Amino acid sequence: MTAGLHQLPVKMLGDLISPRALERILQDAATSRGTTPGGMDSQTLEDILKREVFKRLQLSVPAPLAKRRVSEVLAELSRTTQERAPLNDAALDELEEHARRFALYFDWPETQRLRGLLGVARQEQEAGRDIAPWCRRAVT
Repeated sequence: MTAGLHQLPVKMLGDLISPRALERILQDAATSRGTTPGGMDSQTLEDILKREVFKRLQLSVPAPLAKRRVSEVLAELSRTTQERAPLNDAALDELEEHARRFALYFDWPETQRLRGLLGVARQEQEAGRDIAPWCRRAVT
């Protein structure tokens, strides 16, 4: 898991439950699953939010509010993990394969832009840098 992702619920739910109590819930739940809060993947964190954190929130706030706030944290967790998901060679290869369909339209500005972005992404990948921003630009 990406460092600090387990802090997301603490930040987002800190107004409903003590941050220390929430950190303790996350620690205990992670330990019971054989991991640490920093070592949890997003699926494990999601399970903990839906089970332990939701139950604890219901003790201090109405169930609909607890459900809504946990849902907000889950949505942010999903968005964050998608943004941070590393792109690999296969993803870049797939983008380039899709771009080949437009080879006939090489003179179109859109096609030239796409080929340029994919070229920059390949160079960034070879240099060991993150290619996600370049690939996202290519598909938007």
